[in-house]
Amino acid sequence: MAKEPLILVPGVLCDADLYRDQVPALVLCGREDAATPLAMSREIAAAIPGARLEIVEDCGHLSTMERPALVNAALLRWPTV
Repeated sequence: MAKEPLILVPGVLCDADLYRDQVPALVLCGREDAATPLAMSREIAAAIPGARLEIVEDCGHLSTMERPALVNAALLRWPTV
């Protein structure tokens, strides 16, 4: 029997097995991201068991370029929270 794909983002299929095992996952999103809106990032984080959602304020889609200090801070605290 074929496995059902998991749809996290409309139009993007992912293998559901990717999320079967619980591993640390960080979903990072700029609050003003038009390409991957916050609502979509919330859905992605909710689909991954134990995932943490970090929202970067005053930031669009290119968070590492727009707000590098905030992204670095989120990455540094992520595995410990």
